[in-house]
Amino acid sequence: MLARVVTKGAATRRPILVTGSHRSGTTWIGQVLAADSSVAYIHEPFALSCRPGVFPYHIPFWFFSVPEPPPPELVSAYRDLLRFHYAFGAEMRAIESPSDVARMIRDAARFALFRVQKRRPLIKDPLALLSADWIARSFDCSVIVSTRHPVAFVSSLLRLGWRIDFANLRNQQQLMQGLLKDSEEDVIEGGRVGADDPLLEAAYLWKILHRVIARYREERPEWIFLRYEDLARGPLKGFESIFAKFGLQYDGKVQKMIEFLSGGDNPPDRATDARVTRVASSAYSEQSLRRLSAEDCARVRSVVAPVSHLFYSDEEW
Repeated sequence: MLARVVTKGAATRRPILVTGSHRSGTTWIGQVLAADSSVAYIHEPFALSCRPGVFPYHIPFWFFSVPEPPPPELVSAYRDLLRFHYAFGAEMRAIESPSDVARMIRDAARFALFRVQKRRPLIKDPLALLSADWIARSFDCSVIVSTRHPVAFVSSLLRLGWRIDFANLRNQQQLMQGLLKDSEEDVIEGGRVGADDPLLEAAYLWKILHRVIARYREERPEWIFLRYEDLARGPLKGFESIFAKFGLQYDGKVQKMIEFLSGGDNPPDRATDARVTRVASSAYSEQSLRRLSAEDCARVRSVVAPVSHLFYSDEEW
């Protein structure tokens, strides 16, 4: 593990990791926190689609869990990311089109600006959930973890057509022997029944990820844990609390950003485009719980029940 050096004022300059289950509002949360001009938003370095100039280490699996000992190249890449060091060499080798060149110029310029302005890095990365503890310990990060109701999570994945091959989990030996030891049967069963049933596939994934979040909640009480539904119902007050805990400036500019992204004048749904972040958060949260039929809700609950009661009461189904 990397040695940590904490200096005066470091508590308010620590990098921020925004993670949790995907489709739980992590992009929304990250964008609002980045409304503080001292913060620099970085998008999902653990995504397999992340450009090598931003993060040159090749992530081999979706939901990658950093093994022990961690690869030195990974440690170096993450350290450079938090310092806003752009990997020109890696990006140049990956360029295939003029749009890639334009993206390189844009990303390199952003990193240079962040570096000059001494911004506080904010990593938005639900795909790093299974590595969150390693990231927090290694780089002294403040962490916020978001969850979402199983029905809303499953319906969102179905609507977007997002699938998961559970081999991404099974093939990580240390992960299966460690963090997912109690989920081995779910990983196997999710891969078996989910291959022909996207609803059950998504339900098993929710169960696996949220069992990890429940464990984090016990072991890392200093982290911030929140439910998307609670924040969506009262975003102004909810974000004010988060900003205070992270030592960020909650002002009129931030409140305007929250209203812009979450206010009631926005559409109540995101259609089928995951990139859309402007939505009437309260209406969207309520609507997302009604997309599945009663029968499908019961099927989801039959899978997630051993874990879901830790986050949602019977009355919230």
